[in-house]
Amino acid sequence: MAAKLSSWNRLWRGSKPLVHTLRLSGMIQAGRAGGFGGPRLSLEALEQSLANAFDKRVMPDAVAITVNSPGGSPVQSDLIYTRITTL
Repeated sequence: MAAKLSSWNRLWRGSKPLVHTLRLSGMIQAGRAGGFGGPRLSLEALEQSLANAFDKRVMPDAVAITVNSPGGSPVQSDLIYTRITTL
C-alpha cells in the first residue's frame, strides 16, 4: 500500500523526488535547553522535528539526517536511533 501511495504522490507532484533534510548539531544529552557547549540533542528536543520530517501526509521519498556532535549520552543516542527507525 505504501509503495502504491508513494507512486501516486510522485505523479501528483511531478517526477522530482521529495527529500526532507534534518541538520542536527550539539551535544547528545537529556533535556531541551541549551547549556554549556550549545544546543542539546535529545529525543525530547527532536521529537517534533523528526515527526515533521517523516510526516506520512507529505510522504517524502527520503529523509537525509546530518549530525554534527562531539558525542554525549549513549542512552539518548539509542532513543533517537530507535525513534528514527520506527518512523
